[in-house]
Amino acid sequence: MTDRTHLGDVPPDWLAASTSLAQATRELVEAVALSDADATVLDEARSEVAALTERLRATARPHALRPGPADLAALRAADAGSIVVRPTNPGAVPLEISVRADTAEATWTAGPVHEGPPGSLHGGTSASLLDSVLGTLVQVRGTPAVTGTLTVRYRRRVPLGVPLTVSAALGERDGRRLPVTGRIEAGGEVCVEAEALFVAVER
Repeated sequence: MTDRTHLGDVPPDWLAASTSLAQATRELVEAVALSDADATVLDEARSEVAALTERLRATARPHALRPGPADLAALRAADAGSIVVRPTNPGAVPLEISVRADTAEATWTAGPVHEGPPGSLHGGTSASLLDSVLGTLVQVRGTPAVTGTLTVRYRRRVPLGVPLTVSAALGERDGRRLPVTGRIEAGGEVCVEAEALFVAVER
């Protein structure tokens, strides 16, 4: 399956197994970040992880799986629904993004792996979350596009360990320019705001 590029290209049982492995890997990353084990245990764990890495690398594909055109088209046709982005990529936040008309929303709880200031979400992760939700909304609406600019305003700290709501709203298209706004909220308070300009690209 090394030539597969989209989530819809793989069998459901394989997708479920890969998604489960990705989540277990995220949990491993957190365990490593927080571990106070002695050096011997850490070295043993490194050897085990290295062996697993070589085993999986033997069947690697060039790119991580992503939602495909068919997934986006189905969601667009329904004009409402949800899509999970990057569930099999342990290096990405596996957001389930709900889309309705020209808005999108996702909920996620940040943990210590994404900590910046003590007890708070790293600002770069906030920007990445917003770019992901804003960009997904643009793609679902049927326009292949890339981020041209992303302006982020940090209003207050984004807490860890509580549900965060990441939302987006699509503005009026002007030629190849697609403006989108977004925000991250915690407990009903706006923590981060964003304004982005996506640029449509040729298929």
